[in-house]
Amino acid sequence: MLYPEGHGYPLWTPELDEETLAYHENGIKVGDVRFITWQDGGSEFLFNISLPGNHYIHKRRGLPRNFEPLKLDDEAGYSTRKNQIPKEGCIHSRGSVFNVWARYVLGYELHSRHSEGAALLLPQGASRTDYRKTSSLHAFAAAHAESWYRYFLEQGYSDIQNGSLYIISGFLKTACYYAAV
Repeated sequence: MLYPEGHGYPLWTPELDEETLAYHENGIKVGDVRFITWQDGGSEFLFNISLPGNHYIHKRRGLPRNFEPLKLDDEAGYSTRKNQIPKEGCIHSRGSVFNVWARYVLGYELHSRHSEGAALLLPQGASRTDYRKTSSLHAFAAAHAESWYRYFLEQGYSDIQNGSLYIISGFLKTACYYAAV
């Protein structure tokens, strides 16, 4: 519901997996390949297409055969906005109204003119990072996605279904949030 508003694919469970402690250093990054966990709406990190094969973050799950990293344009490819969403900001789906009852969030409610609605309240605001040269990500995925699926299915990850792999091209980061649907 937030995707059409330009806010990407929001995760129902954005918290990081406790088993991937190495990943907690920086959190989600452009180039991460993740799969959606349909049971809880979260996602699982598999590998990062822009990091070398011997990077420590790839040790847990390994890499598809013949993996070669994609070189991202660190100079001109990124757009970062520290205060994309200001403190006490809110993003919501079209046709929704989000009411906060008190400054320190004693309660909130969501009303929508449509059958569905969603909102994120971001008390501390959020920063946003996007990789603008997404054509290289699309081409890389088109060339390699089949081998990625095959590799992880061979490793026993039967939850990875067709259409569930995503390459992260941008993200919002915040320290605190409230969600309403």
